Amino acid sequence: MGWMDFLRGFFHPPLETSEFAELLGTAQSSVVFNHYRARLILSRVRVLAIVFAVLVPIWIPADMLVLPGPVWRPLALGRIAASACFALLARYGCRTPTTAQVRAAVASLFLIPSMFFLLSHAVLLNARLSWDGAILASGYAFLPFVVVAGVSLFPLTAPELAMLLVPLLAVASIPIAEGTGFPMPAFDGAAVLWLLTLVAGVGGLAAIGQMILQRTLFAHSVMDPLTGLLNRRGFREVLMREHARAVRNHEAYSLFVVDVDHFKLFNDGYGHSVGDRALAQVAGALRQTLRAHDWAGRWGGDEFLCLLPGVDSETAWSVVQRLRHQIDALTFTAGGHPVALTVSIGLAGFPRDGDRIDVLLAKSDAALYRAKNLGRNQAAQADSRAPELFTLGRQIEEAIAEGRLRPAYQPIINLQSGQVVAEEALARLVRPGGAVVAAAEFMAAAEILQLGPRIDTAVFQQVLARCAAQPRTGTLHPLQFINSSAALLHDRELIQEWLDGIRCGDELCGGCLNAEGRQPFVIEITERELLGDPKEIIRNLQPWLDFGIRLAVDDFGSGYSSFLYLADLPISFLKIEMQLVQRVRSEPRILTMLKGVANIARDLGLTTIAEGIEDAATAQRIREAGIDWGQGYYFGHPALSPAMDPDGPPSGSQAAGTAGAESHRSG
Repeated sequence: MGWMDFLRGFFHPPLETSEFAELLGTAQSSVVFNHYRARLILSRVRVLAIVFAVLVPIWIPADMLVLPGPVWRPLALGRIAASACFALLARYGCRTPTTAQVRAAVASLFLIPSMFFLLSHAVLLNARLSWDGAILASGYAFLPFVVVAGVSLFPLTAPELAMLLVPLLAVASIPIAEGTGFPMPAFDGAAVLWLLTLVAGVGGLAAIGQMILQRTLFAHSVMDPLTGLLNRRGFREVLMREHARAVRNHEAYSLFVVDVDHFKLFNDGYGHSVGDRALAQVAGALRQTLRAHDWAGRWGGDEFLCLLPGVDSETAWSVVQRLRHQIDALTFTAGGHPVALTVSIGLAGFPRDGDRIDVLLAKSDAALYRAKNLGRNQAAQADSRAPELFTLGRQIEEAIAEGRLRPAYQPIINLQSGQVVAEEALARLVRPGGAVVAAAEFMAAAEILQLGPRIDTAVFQQVLARCAAQPRTGTLHPLQFINSSAALLHDRELIQEWLDGIRCGDELCGGCLNAEGRQPFVIEITERELLGDPKEIIRNLQPWLDFGIRLAVDDFGSGYSSFLYLADLPISFLKIEMQLVQRVRSEPRILTMLKGVANIARDLGLTTIAEGIEDAATAQRIREAGIDWGQGYYFGHPALSPAMDPDGPPSGSQAAGTAGAESHRSG
């Protein structure tokens, strides 16, 4: 057993060799942890400086009462000077302090009382004091103990402790070196110095314990335990600091997002342990490809974000391609068989593609979206179309703020009776001049810019206001189908806000119930959203389900259709993808498929709805397939209703909206 192993055994749990080397100062801590520790130490220095700036002068009246004038006056001046120095130190602040700056601040914090101790020693050395004055003066001898014990408040390494404690002990030993001893009753100078050394040792161990504790807290707060990379919070701190430095120094940097292709299939097909192993391998490839001072972090479930300081987009592009090829060449096995492990990457650069962090993140996401559309295992850069994306984003935000993001209602028909049984609220953007923009022209940009939940909420609030106003006209409520974005389904607070809005609507209108006496609201979820964690989505939506709101699977048949969703999830409606519906006239196999879906749904108690019916012949074939309800241009185009204000009456009628496909996201 080596001496390092022996010393490591004093800590529980035993430290790793690298961690112990950092405590001894023989290994460099991570830059992120150094920054975190520097801010923590500086904050404690400033707090202590404020406390001492207030407490140090308070003792002056006690000196005046007990000590003679020639003694208390220089001591009072020393206290005032020390208090002023502490006050100046308390004002010292820096948003991104360096290790050297923090070490200087700590040294100053301990230097001030040390200098005051030497002053008090010189003043009290040959002073003629009364009995009570001698007792008061002996209190000054305890000052080195207070100073030395103070090191326990800071997370410090062994070299830093040595640089701090050795000078402090040297200052405290000056009276012994002069042969004058300490003004402390019942102890000689050597005994006091020995006791002081013991206090220094205990304080030093406490400081090292602080260092270990802070490292542990840091690891849990900003590090991802699976990959060993920074987590989202830690990477955001790094990104903000590096961005500020780049702006200050007029330097470039590049940012790219890495997404594991078909990661859902890894988890579902082989188990979460295989998915975790895939993420760990991608993280290992990032470490091998990036430079020592580059940054990588786990940004989301299967997404990584990388930052290359001082690197322009052209140079970063070669790094991106090298990383992509390296991951593609990895040997990855699952269940004893080789499995393809690839990534898609989106790249953006500062200042070429934007001068704000949020803009760069959005542009890298847009580039990633294009890379995936190219067929996966691809990389893409932010391009000249990005400004159009953000222009459209601003138009969406302005429309929401000005009440120009409106729902257009498309009827849903009972195919047997021909009656309108429901409506779907489809988002429409009304330009200031009155032109109506279909969702297909802005929802893709909205999803990239994460505006989906805001659009969902704007549409929902107007649907609710319209529903609340209808009882006053004596009109029964048809079912109201409302689309939801993927981000909304993971936002529990927003889900609760919607539910609170429905309850408020109930109070205003006496209950927004349909002819069956049930809540008329149906939330549509696409198959793509169920490819994530459907059980988590249902947990998030449980408050809605408990309140009587029902769910519909939208675009069924467009993706990885699974009858397990129908068996396991509390779904009430099944909306069949329009491309299948439009092929039913010419392809008998499609008709057979739809008959099978209709029979299964009927046995499960689900209502089937065919989207995209555009003519009588298609409607007839859909009836033959046994589908319950239909929706499409044959029955009615989406049309804007009068603008509804949740706090007032309709603000006027609108002409029919621009026709579009029957989807909130694409219609």
